[in-house]
Amino acid sequence: MLNHCTFIGNLGADPDIKEMKSGEKLCNLSLGCTERYKDKQGQQQSVTEWVKVTIFNPHLVKVAENYLSKGSKIYISGAMKTRKWTDSSGVDKYTTEIVLQRFNGSTFKENVVTPKVELNDEIPF
Repeated sequence: MLNHCTFIGNLGADPDIKEMKSGEKLCNLSLGCTERYKDKQGQQQSVTEWVKVTIFNPHLVKVAENYLSKGSKIYISGAMKTRKWTDSSGVDKYTTEIVLQRFNGSTFKENVVTPKVELNDEIPF
């Protein structure tokens, strides 16, 4: 069986870092994935789906905490999980989220220098 989800999108808010009872941190992200298309009249349309992402891996939590912010474009892959818990008033709560397994951040808080590539106009063949 396969439980694998991949998304590319922009963060809708800064990473939400929380500390668990064990003392380890977790990170919650809100990832907006926008699909663009033309409707029947030829007008450009867009629809954004919001994906809840949770990071438990301490190394990836640190990366998210130090380098991601609202608007960051990221590529993630993970597994869809549904969690159940009981709130303080005894009501059962459920949430479905993507638990991060891999991460590729393409935008960071610091300026990232992209190497300049010079093209040679001469065709070698």
